[in-house]
Amino acid sequence: IFVLTPVFYIGICNMTNWIWAQNAVGKHQLVLFRKKFNISELKAYNFRISAEANFTAFIDGKEFLRGQYSDYPEAKTFTETELNLTVGQHIITIEVYYAGEDFQTSWYSEQPGLWCELESVFASDENWKAKLSPAFLRDNIHKVTPQLGYAIGFDARMQEDFHSENFDDSHCKRKGIARVLLRCTEIYG
Repeated sequence: IFVLTPVFYIGICNMTNWIWAQNAVGKHQLVLFRKKFNISELKAYNFRISAEANFTAFIDGKEFLRGQYSDYPEAKTFTETELNLTVGQHIITIEVYYAGEDFQTSWYSEQPGLWCELESVFASDENWKAKLSPAFLRDNIHKVTPQLGYAIGFDARMQEDFHSENFDDSHCKRKGIARVLLRCTEIYG
């Protein structure tokens, strides 16, 4: 179990590894990311994340952070929060929505991506598992308005328990590196 310290920082992200699912091509998609990790010391850990464009993050099936990035592609930002995790194995899952078009609710980027790191424990790399959400409907979905973007279609019958520790992720592919940027530098304002 974990405790979230509700303090958020925004920083400028200059360079690091961004990841994306290998089979996720195109616009209007929800990609699910998953990684198992171990905590060996009881202490506060800094977690940083940036995504193109919306994300929701979970640890051990419990949501702990969500956000939206409508950054300029050349000036990416990240959110940082502090996590107090118990010693033992944990699972982080992150849902990332990529619109793939320019709307007033999201800035268009040519490439989707996720970057994150848990201080001295893990970072986004080739060891993450990723897949398109089977419940998120991408076909025949229309725009609400040109300003608001796509309507969201979701078929709950197709929902998987992706956030559970019992989820069989053996069929999930390891993701591909979407792009390599400079390492993130912390800038607090």
